[in-house]
Amino acid sequence: MKLKTSASVSLLLLMMVAMLGTVSPRNVFAVTACEAIQANGGAVPNRKCIRKRDLSRDVVRNVNMADDSVDSSNVVDNSITSADIQNGTLNALDLGPNSVGSSEVASNSVPSTDLSNEAGADFADGDQFLDLTGTDVTARAIAITAPTSGYVIVNASGYFDFNENLTTDRDFGRCSITTGTNIDFDALIPGAEASLTTEVALMPFAATRGFTVGAGTTTFRLVCDQFDGDVAVSDTSITAIFVPTLY
Repeated sequence: MKLKTSASVSLLLLMMVAMLGTVSPRNVFAVTACEAIQANGGAVPNRKCIRKRDLSRDVVRNVNMADDSVDSSNVVDNSITSADIQNGTLNALDLGPNSVGSSEVASNSVPSTDLSNEAGADFADGDQFLDLTGTDVTARAIAITAPTSGYVIVNASGYFDFNENLTTDRDFGRCSITTGTNIDFDALIPGAEASLTTEVALMPFAATRGFTVGAGTTTFRLVCDQFDGDVAVSDTSITAIFVPTLY
């Protein structure tokens, strides 16, 4: 405990004298003998003049201490534990920048309910065979509800299935990851047969796209169509991960 002003020191002595039931004469003598209290502008010449054992429990409370009279230099390492801190008495405003790191946080001590704007993820997949036409169709969709503005990273994958073996058409399919219901040609995923006479089954595709989002729900889709020939997609998958911070 650090006593900065004579008023704080005088108040402490008055409390100790007034509570003789909890402060022994030996302890009062220990305080006066080292002249910790002086009538005019008193000071504590020896920081060990008032010790923890000289004070009974609850003699000094926060209302008896001047603002900023106790700082980290007055607290012995490891002398204050979580058992000494009442729930709800500390918040972010009481912590200095970078004062709490991973070494101060025990494993599994902070559940997701204690985190503000935490990251989150969801996915959709499964067995699938979807014939495509010239009309855009949603092969997979997923909705992410962001707790705050941030960023969503979306991954999608699947297979193009080229069904025809003709000499007049080359099978050609297209997909894209989008928040709309039509193919976004700024993020096109094309797939086509190498030649008119080559039939390819289960040609894999995969793509990743990032989005900036606001707080609330946003739906992300894998939209596909058939540009030419006879094309299907199968076993598509879409995964979305929300994060509040961009590095």
